[in-house]
Amino acid sequence: MLPLNKIEYTKTKETIYVKSVEKISCVNSAAFVMGFSIYYLDEETGETKAAGWTSGNYPVGQERTCDLAKDAPEIPDGAIVWAHVHAVLGKSNDGTPKLKKDSKNGQVGTYRVTGTTLIYDVKLIG
Repeated sequence: MLPLNKIEYTKTKETIYVKSVEKISCVNSAAFVMGFSIYYLDEETGETKAAGWTSGNYPVGQERTCDLAKDAPEIPDGAIVWAHVHAVLGKSNDGTPKLKKDSKNGQVGTYRVTGTTLIYDVKLIG
């Protein structure tokens, strides 16, 4: 299991504990074709932003991985990151819980996607 890091937000006075990862993967165990992108929290503005990388669409039984250091260099180390999944002919959903980018730790945060196009979960499994 990945170690947890304490993050304190001064703007929202919120404390959360997150895992630090260098890569994010999504395993498609759902009943649809899907793709995902990486979203992150801009610490200066508090806005959610999308990185330029996307997985492209892929079917059930497959997995895609984003190397945050190589594929999403616009995201600063220490930023809160997560997978944002889009079901083809369905809705979009965010991965939970969120993670923290660490370009040098070698860890992978893997989300499993389960369900159908309109009702599905994106949960961290490792």
